[in-house]
Amino acid sequence: MGREMVSQKPSRWQGSFLPLLVGVGLISCGCAGDLIALSNSSVISISELQQHQKESEVVYLKGIVGDRVPFLGSGAYQLQDRTGAVWVMTQKELPSQGDEIAIKGQIKHEPIAIGEQESQQMYVVELEQLERRSQSRSQQPAGTPPSTEK
Repeated sequence: MGREMVSQKPSRWQGSFLPLLVGVGLISCGCAGDLIALSNSSVISISELQQHQKESEVVYLKGIVGDRVPFLGSGAYQLQDRTGAVWVMTQKELPSQGDEIAIKGQIKHEPIAIGEQESQQMYVVELEQLERRSQSRSQQPAGTPPSTEK
């Protein structure tokens, strides 16, 4: 009857176990990539990208993959968001058209001569894919009965 409630502080190991467990859970479910891209406050819109004129500036972009152009050993894809579109060069496998992607890239400019006028065409070199959500879900066209094959 003379018992007192004694609160014990968690040991250092117990106090660090919960964050470790949460981190392992995020990695195993594949959610860590989403958190990286979504928590990155430096993601800019493509219209904002058009205002960046510094060659080799590193930028973070997010959008939907439009047109794709494969090259030998590399390729390019058009990244679109609600404000515009930009071409992205990559040495990696091209994402599928319609995929949502977040990238870290580097701004490049290419001079283009048209007649006597020369202008600068801007594009982005992909340094890293931070997030990629495939939109290639198999969907049946409206009014098509479900397949009965097994």
